[in-house]
Amino acid sequence: MRIAKKYIIIIIVIVSFFASQFLLKSCIYSQPEYREIITSNPFSTLPPIDYLGTYIASLAIGGFKPLLVDYLWIKQDQLQRDKQFEEIRLLLTIIARLQPKFVEVWSFNAYNMIYNIAFQEKTVETKWYWVKSGIDYIKEGMKHNPDEPRLIQWLALFYYHRIPQEIYFMQQVESTEGLDTYEVAAKWYQETIQLYKERKNSQLATQCEYMYFGCRFLHSFELVRKNRFDDAVKELEYIMINTNDKTEVNRVKDLIEVLKYDKEISQIQIGTPDFISKNSSLLEQYNNLINNHIGFDFNPINARIELILNRYIKNCYYLIDHGQYNEANEQIKLLLAETTKITPKLDLHPSRWYFLLILERFEKLRDLVNAECYLKRENINDPRWEELKSLYEQYIRKYSSRWLLLDEKERFNNLLGK
Repeated sequence: MRIAKKYIIIIIVIVSFFASQFLLKSCIYSQPEYREIITSNPFSTLPPIDYLGTYIASLAIGGFKPLLVDYLWIKQDQLQRDKQFEEIRLLLTIIARLQPKFVEVWSFNAYNMIYNIAFQEKTVETKWYWVKSGIDYIKEGMKHNPDEPRLIQWLALFYYHRIPQEIYFMQQVESTEGLDTYEVAAKWYQETIQLYKERKNSQLATQCEYMYFGCRFLHSFELVRKNRFDDAVKELEYIMINTNDKTEVNRVKDLIEVLKYDKEISQIQIGTPDFISKNSSLLEQYNNLINNHIGFDFNPINARIELILNRYIKNCYYLIDHGQYNEANEQIKLLLAETTKITPKLDLHPSRWYFLLILERFEKLRDLVNAECYLKRENINDPRWEELKSLYEQYIRKYSSRWLLLDEKERFNNLLGK
């Protein structure tokens, strides 16, 4: 008899739950200004945002909240499979309001927007829309959980790892924040470190300190890219003074010496007699650095070496524009030889694959330069020029996403009459 009463109570609860949804939905539909909105909304099981607070309050009374939360998580997964991304935004707002103190809600949903949803978008602008939405979302979570270091740590990681994956993202951050993405990441890691120390969690504080110094290291190369060598050296000196890792101190010390020489060489104008020999000497120093300090983060160092190699390409263009076609052919051969020389010989070296890809690109460029020199030297104007232009366009499309190719792209566009 008692069991039968329990079943009756369960049935009454379920009926009441669905009746409350039906009554609320009917109430909303009765409003003429919202009838059209909710009818056209693909996620029509939820009301417009204006009624969101009332909707949540009515469903989260008593024991309905866990059931509602489970339903919303399942619904979010379904919407993501169907790529109904705008509807997901509304759903995430509801979930966050239902579980504002549940840290994993904020971190998981922010990660989902920043990585998973953004990845499925086609254009860099729409990708950024979702990356920015995820960042705003986790910042809202930080307001609800002001003393929670895990959310700040996630935010720092997004700036450190996700933003640098697209040049457009980095530009957006710098234009709005006034800082590059690694500076922003370092700021948030510093705040995280302080909170972990207050909680006497030395292990997590140490992990975040490692990431903090990594951000300062990468920031120094952003400064180098802007030809702010002195500021970059100051950043590296800060790492030397504050890190307890003696191996890291030796690495950074050697890097500082190379950067000082890089500053000197970067001021040499293309076309000058010692241009090639000086840049070749600089490449050798960088090559020694990556071979002697395997533990370095090689990505920014590799990118810097690639920019130096681009100086050879600029010099090659200079020779072509001044009618020195044979010298330009020799210059492009030298570019390949220099790149081969600095490519690590060890198959497992973390930089080897990177330079092999550069070699592949330069081999394609060599063929284009040789063809252009031949057509100009022989003063040929026939369909072969159109074919060469087409090959240049293919080359630009394949490689123009890199920083170093901005000068290349501008020159090619001039060549193509764009």
